[in-house]
Amino acid sequence: MKRHCVRSAAPEKRRRTFLDRPFFCRGMRRACAAAACLLMVCALGAARSDSAPAGIFNVLLMGVDRNESGARAGAVLILTADTVRGGIRLTNVSADLRPAAGGGTVSEIYDSGGAEGVAQALSSLLGVELQRYVAVDRAGFSAAVDAFGGVEIDLGDEEAKALSEMCGGEVPPGLSTLNGEQALCYVRIRGAGSGDRRQRVFLWAMAEKALKLSSPGRILDLAERLLPYVTTNLPAVDLITLAVAALMGEGGSPESSVLPENGEWASADGAAELTDPAAAAERIRTFIYYGRRGR
Repeated sequence: MKRHCVRSAAPEKRRRTFLDRPFFCRGMRRACAAAACLLMVCALGAARSDSAPAGIFNVLLMGVDRNESGARAGAVLILTADTVRGGIRLTNVSADLRPAAGGGTVSEIYDSGGAEGVAQALSSLLGVELQRYVAVDRAGFSAAVDAFGGVEIDLGDEEAKALSEMCGGEVPPGLSTLNGEQALCYVRIRGAGSGDRRQRVFLWAMAEKALKLSSPGRILDLAERLLPYVTTNLPAVDLITLAVAALMGEGGSPESSVLPENGEWASADGAAELTDPAAAAERIRTFIYYGRRGR
């Protein structure tokens, strides 16, 4: 029996794309995903190093706070799309990490060298290719959250109290769905623990929610809203790679890791210095290339 996609009788207000047309049903999407996957694997394989497996595509994601004194990266993630095994992996990098002895922290490197500087520093440390980046100004957080319909954050008692005072109204502790204004207040809370941790929690929650978007129209709408707040060198065609990897995955939350883990670092002048950089780099490199399952 042939299956057909059915066009909705209700007109849509947003601009339609070829992805919304009736012929682009599930079977067509899978066929296109397979073809795109093959093309991307070939393209990425040509650019990778000899030691890196084919089909691995990395994007550096950063949440940036700008003020009169400069800019700092308060949240840093390496998003890995695996177009061979399928799925998405996220590596949470501390903004206080000092990638090279005697150098600055990741946050300080952003202030002096921008996203390219951070990408180069982490590439040198990990031995992993990081050519693509997306930096989102914190002012864009509100627009992104509202475009998603809110974001779920698990609030501690002190965080809930501070959020209620900053934004007005009563925000209860525990798992809460924050709107754009509340999310912006959340990442600006001072005290009640680490502000950098809150930025990472927020960016992590947003990344997971973005990866679960299934409607091409919603993805385009979100991109349009975020454009004024984004600095990136990510070509639009590379979004296909991320979508293919996500579609090939088994569903659920992406795999995740952190750098540094407990026991991998020591405090030095307010920075986190790796006690064994080679071992930490090998752990993250294996995770990026092969995930939790290993080789």
